[in-house]
Amino acid sequence: MQENNQVLLTGRVSAAPVARELPSGDRMVSMRIVVPRPRKASDTRNQVDVIDLVAWSKSTQRTATRLKPEDIIE
Repeated sequence: MQENNQVLLTGRVSAAPVARELPSGDRMVSMRIVVPRPRKASDTRNQVDVIDLVAWSKSTQRTATRLKPEDIIE
């Protein structure tokens, strides 16, 4: 039996998603999310991870283009 790792991220959209058509004719939508890290008692500032995402399928592209900056996604 093969085991899978699963990761669930909750963050905010940092800028409007960008739709592009590649020279191959494929379409994609890219966006960036900001995910806060759990805060440790020794941290003086909030730490975040910035993650670039790309939507390739039509359904995920439609969903991504509806997002606005500061929207929270999971």
